[in-house]
Amino acid sequence: MDGTVVQLKDTLIANFIPKRFFDYTEKETYYKTVNIYKFSKEFLRKTYIPFMEAYLQAMGNNEYYEEVLRVISTLDKNELTAFILNNHKWYEIDDVQDKNIAEIIFSGMPEKLARIQKCYGGYWRFPRLIDFCYLVNPYFPSSKMLDEMKAYFKALISSYPSGLNTENMLAGKLYTIDEDHIITGNGAAEIIRALELEGSVGVIYPTFNEYPESLSKNNIIPFVPENFAYTKDDLLNFADSCDTMLLINPDNPSGNYIPKSGIIEALEKIKKLNEVHEHDSGYVYKRLILDESFIDFSDSEKEPSLLKQEILDAYPFLILIKSLSKSYGIPGIRLGILACGDKSVVQAMRKKFSIWNINSFAEYFLQIIGKYQKDYEYSCKAIALERSRFEEKLKQTGLLCVYPSQANYVLCKIKHTSAKELAEYLLDKNIFIKDLSGKKGIPDGSYIRLAVRNKTDNDALIETVSAYGSCHNAQP
Repeated sequence: MDGTVVQLKDTLIANFIPKRFFDYTEKETYYKTVNIYKFSKEFLRKTYIPFMEAYLQAMGNNEYYEEVLRVISTLDKNELTAFILNNHKWYEIDDVQDKNIAEIIFSGMPEKLARIQKCYGGYWRFPRLIDFCYLVNPYFPSSKMLDEMKAYFKALISSYPSGLNTENMLAGKLYTIDEDHIITGNGAAEIIRALELEGSVGVIYPTFNEYPESLSKNNIIPFVPENFAYTKDDLLNFADSCDTMLLINPDNPSGNYIPKSGIIEALEKIKKLNEVHEHDSGYVYKRLILDESFIDFSDSEKEPSLLKQEILDAYPFLILIKSLSKSYGIPGIRLGILACGDKSVVQAMRKKFSIWNINSFAEYFLQIIGKYQKDYEYSCKAIALERSRFEEKLKQTGLLCVYPSQANYVLCKIKHTSAKELAEYLLDKNIFIKDLSGKKGIPDGSYIRLAVRNKTDNDALIETVSAYGSCHNAQP
C-alpha cells in the first residue's frame, strides 16, 4: 500500500490520499492505485489541463500528477471512477523486496510452491494467502490484550528488554516454577538448538525436524510406529533402547496423544533405572525430553500438562520444553521455555544464551499474560471444538483419511492423488498447506498436515478440497 491510495463511494473516487496523509487506522477503506488512467479528450481540455496549469503555477513542477486529480475529486462535478482489480494479479516493483514478492506471485507451479516453502514464514507479505502450514492459535491474543500491547508500542520498540534473569522470573511466574529451574528462549527453536545430551537419543518418527537436526551429533535411535499411533507401553519399551527419549505430546505431525498417567509411568521406569545404575561405571544418566508445545489444545483430560514444580522436583532427569509461540498465537515475537528439576541443565543452557535473547514485546507479553489467562483457556477450548468439526468436514470431502488429533492440526492421507498435486492446486487458490513428502517416517507422498484455523478459513479449505475431490472421483 505504499504510494497514492484512494477511497471510493461505490465506484466513484471520493478522495486521493498521498503518502504523507496515509492513515493506518483507515487502511481497510483504502484502494491502491496502479497508476493507469484513461481520460476523455473533453475531460483533459476542460478540466485536467486547466487545473494542472493552475497547480503548476501555485506549487511548481516537482509534484505527482495525481495531486491534480486529488483536487478534482473534491469538486461537485467529479466524475472520476475506479475499475477495481479484485481478481487480477498485479504488483508494483520498486526494490529487491518487491521483486522477490512479485516473482512468487507470478511464478507457475511447481516453482511457486517451492518458493513459498522456502520463505519459512513472513506470509503477511501475501495478504490473500491463508496459511494452513504453520501452527498458530487463531483465537489468541484477545483484542483487549492486543490493544494493551499497542498502547505501549513506542516504549517497547524504543527500549532495551530486561536481561535473561528477569525473563526467567516472568516465565517462572506464569507457570509457578522456581526461576532457577526455567529458562526462556527466542522461540523453542533456540532452546532445542542449545541442547547438550550424552549418549543416544530415541526419536519417534515422523517428528519436528528441529530435534533430529539439532541432535544429529548424538546417536539417534529411531522408532517408527505403525500407522503413526503409539501407546504408553510403546514408550516403556522404547525407554530401554536409548539414553534420552524424546516425546512430543501431542505428537507433531500426527497429533497422537499419551495420557499424563502413561508418561508418569515412563518417568517412574527411568527413575528406577537411574537409581539402580547410578554407581555403575559407563552408565549414561537417562533423561526424558518432553515437548508440550501443543498440550493446551488437548481435551482428553482435565490437567494434561506435567509443567509443575512438584513434577520437576520428583523427576530431575525430565527436560520439559514448550513453545509459547504456537500455543499463544505469538510466533512473531518468538517465545519458548525449558524447565528442568536439575539446575545444572538450566545453568548450562544460560551460558549459551545472550543476555538479551528475548525482545521487549515478548517480555511485555510475559508481564501481562496473567491478566488474560481465562481468555487463553477459552481460546484453547475453541480450538478443540473447531478441531472436532473440522475433522468431520474433512472426512466428508471423500478425499482425505483423517487421523485423530489432540493438537491444533490434523494429519491426513490423501486418496486418489498426491500431496504435491493437492498442495499446488490449493496454493493456486491462495491456500498453503504442509506437504509431508520426503519427511522421515512418512511412507510415501500422500500425507499432509493441516492447521486448525478459524471456522471461516477452515470452511474455505474444505470447500476447495471438496471441489478438487469431485474432480478426482473422491467418495465420502
